[in-house]
Amino acid sequence: MRPQLTRAAILFDPGAPLSDTDSRRQLGGTQLQAIKEAAAAVPLDVSTPPIDVTASRREIERKVKDFADAGPGKSGLIVPGATLAATCREFITRLAIDYKLPAIYPNRMYTKSGGLMSYGAKTLKLYESAAERVAKLLNGREVEGPTHRADFELVINQDAAGAIGIDQIPQDLLNEAMRESLDATAASMRTAALVTPEQMRLVGTAMTAMSSPARDL
Repeated sequence: MRPQLTRAAILFDPGAPLSDTDSRRQLGGTQLQAIKEAAAAVPLDVSTPPIDVTASRREIERKVKDFADAGPGKSGLIVPGATLAATCREFITRLAIDYKLPAIYPNRMYTKSGGLMSYGAKTLKLYESAAERVAKLLNGREVEGPTHRADFELVINQDAAGAIGIDQIPQDLLNEAMRESLDATAASMRTAALVTPEQMRLVGTAMTAMSSPARDL
């Protein structure tokens, strides 16, 4: 979207250990390493010290502002998935807009909250798939194994693009985002056709349990 972008800051949550037996394996650190490896292939400079999302909002904004001021027009933000970042996503997306930073986020929650672009697992499809599987079970039908492991989606917020001065979005990106939007709508319609109101209530209970902090996707 912005060809002159050469550097990006990573806004991340260090996270809790992924294993009781290996405290060094933390979600934030694992994501950080993957981002650095991918950035090296672009290449994209991500050498700026990551901005810790667990800091105060004043501190986060100060660091975002300093980063943006140091490279106007060529800087961006990368926001990996993290529960704490998701809970303050309106604040994070506003910072990106205020300081004219193109930013990419882990899922469509952020683009719905004003973010520019997200690419990640189809979280809503996971919920829809769970609802469909529960509906089949309630109707005594056979349930196949999980099929969602390779499902990712691109979401683009054109209003956010305009707000940070991106007047033209590459057509191939728009085409991909539109295709994903149509696929998501069709999946929702298929799921709704499978269930009765009472079954939908049970499905809603299951989906609520899946979306609790302890089962964060």
